[in-house]
Amino acid sequence: MKQLDMGGKCQCMVYSAAMILDKTPRQIESVLGVTGMEVWWIQFNDLRRFRGLHEQEIIDIGLHFGYAVSLIQIDPLLSPDSTLSEDLAKPAYSSGRERLRRLMASSKGMVIAQMDNKRFEAYHAYAWDSGELLDPRGMAANIEDINIIAYLMFSKIQVKSKTKSKSKSKPLGSTL
Repeated sequence: MKQLDMGGKCQCMVYSAAMILDKTPRQIESVLGVTGMEVWWIQFNDLRRFRGLHEQEIIDIGLHFGYAVSLIQIDPLLSPDSTLSEDLAKPAYSSGRERLRRLMASSKGMVIAQMDNKRFEAYHAYAWDSGELLDPRGMAANIEDINIIAYLMFSKIQVKSKTKSKSKSKPLGSTL
């Protein structure tokens, strides 16, 4: 994976996707039709004014370039109803962080982490490839130093050949 530097812009998802997919940021923007730098909230004078990108748009980018993208939640909750009230909700995994480490060990993807911002809640995206974490601000980063909230795992889509096999196919429900 090649390090890119977004040069002070607020385009961490665009640049992280470009690093993961070995594309240019312009190619990512061209497919999306937006840069993420469009001003949507004029009442703010900081990075909150920008449109940004959504995880679903990253899924679309992945599909466009031949990758399935799976959103991995770190600590998903289960509840008997849709409220996820604190007194009823229970973690789906005994160790969501350990599950994440296993999934990340041999994959590439986009790490979404909470930024250390005292004024408002904000997130930052990083590119990940089997042990290497690259910050689109132009530097390497340490996975242990960030607060991961989600992981978008990229898996190359394998296309099956359309040539007919000479072996007989087994009916559904038959044993191997």
